[in-house]
Amino acid sequence: QPRVTGYFLHTKYAVLAQSRVIVVRFTPRSSTLKNNKGFVIMTVVEDLYRVVDQQSLLSVLREKIGKYTIFDLVRVQGFIADEIKYLPSPYKEICKKKWNEQLFSTLREIRCVDLSCNEPLNLEDYHDFLKRFEYVMKNLTDKPEVDSCVLYNLCAAYNLFITKTPVHPVGTPFPGGFKVQKIGDEYFCPVKDKNKYVFEAVCRFCIAKQSSLVKSV
Repeated sequence: QPRVTGYFLHTKYAVLAQSRVIVVRFTPRSSTLKNNKGFVIMTVVEDLYRVVDQQSLLSVLREKIGKYTIFDLVRVQGFIADEIKYLPSPYKEICKKKWNEQLFSTLREIRCVDLSCNEPLNLEDYHDFLKRFEYVMKNLTDKPEVDSCVLYNLCAAYNLFITKTPVHPVGTPFPGGFKVQKIGDEYFCPVKDKNKYVFEAVCRFCIAKQSSLVKSV
């Protein structure tokens, strides 16, 4: 067996073995699920509509994120990097760090967390959130975009309805030099009021309050 000295994960990945490169083609086991937007809406959103409390929501979230392989997540990470590549520094680097934290740290937490209590959901707000999710999904075109949208909304559902924390992590920067911040037990966001009436945005569901006084570094 050749000694593996490193690897690069993508739809293809290269294993560097001594002086030669072995290229292995990989077909994600979940590709059927996410290549069809209608199927995503049926299998993801419809299952989420059956949820009534935090524990049942957590169970569905775990099931859905479990269908994504490491290769899917690498593609999503690449999609995020491509989305922000034209932002100026250091804003771009901070955004990349916080957006990856927003997604991947939350995914890890969903897999591992044990809920200490099980509160019923505010079903009016929760169903409005799902209607927004469906609407946004219908406007997407390619697979990486669909994957990113699904994972973003699964993580957002966890933040909004289970942990009751902002979707964007503390420290996330926004144009104008402001950022999300936690002061005491309260969260503040510089764009809450601007976006809370935008149907596609999650801002109206977010626990954060409006603030325009928190400058980013």
